[in-house]
Amino acid sequence: MVTYRGEDQTDRRWEPQAQPTRERLLEAIAAVSALHRPVTDRTGWDGKGGYDDVTPACAACGSDDNAVSWPCPTMQALGSLQSEETP
Repeated sequence: MVTYRGEDQTDRRWEPQAQPTRERLLEAIAAVSALHRPVTDRTGWDGKGGYDDVTPACAACGSDDNAVSWPCPTMQALGSLQSEETP
């Protein structure tokens, strides 16, 4: 079973013609942001040929010993969306 916010999503189908509501899009962004948060307990290649702590690192990208620096590409993309928002 696949759940999101306590709701069973197993039988949910992608309907490209369906227009998501603003609320649903904001919920999806919040869910992605919760996964791609900064953490301080990861290591990885430092870009100079060495292996060291990567701080901050993304909690969702990479792995414990092959970290991706935060903000990761996912959060950079979400950040660019936020900077384009109009009131």
